[in-house]
Amino acid sequence: MSDRAPALLVLALVAALGAAALLREPLLTPYREHVAAIARDRETVAGLERQIAERRAGHETQAELAESFGLPLAAGEPPRRAAELVGRLQSLAEGCGLKVDSVQPRIEAADGDGLVRFPVQLNLSGDTRALVAFLVQIQAAGEVLALDHCTVHRQEQAKQPLAISALLTSYGVLDNAGRAALAKAARKGNGKAVP
Repeated sequence: MSDRAPALLVLALVAALGAAALLREPLLTPYREHVAAIARDRETVAGLERQIAERRAGHETQAELAESFGLPLAAGEPPRRAAELVGRLQSLAEGCGLKVDSVQPRIEAADGDGLVRFPVQLNLSGDTRALVAFLVQIQAAGEVLALDHCTVHRQEQAKQPLAISALLTSYGVLDNAGRAALAKAARKGNGKAVP
């Protein structure tokens, strides 16, 4: 090697390092953009995973609602559900030994959340044992069934010793189409309506 070889070697090394420093930005910029895009995509994926977890948690809530209120009601189903409730209450009362004197079912308008009330006024007659059995059966009902009001009168000269007036309420939840119909009716100014 000549005397100039080490100097040329140092000059080549300095030139290579200078070129690397100068070319680093143009060469590495696309890679940095890809790294930033990957980071944004990871944040998006994490956000979507959180949304999926929240929706799954919502499905658990929907399952709990279905267990309590029954399956969501489609348009036109509330009258059928009310008729089923009346039939169940009559057979429950008669099965406990009460006489059904009258039944007055109603369907109340759904609220903004799609909850429909099914109040039923029952006038019954029977003895204390039958009344207690009826109340126990209502309490044990798998669905939401509220005893809103109960009046008991003693009848002195009647065949049955007690006259019972009870207001029971069950609930149902409208399905998405029923809620949409409810919202549409509210926008038209029809107020609350049962679809």
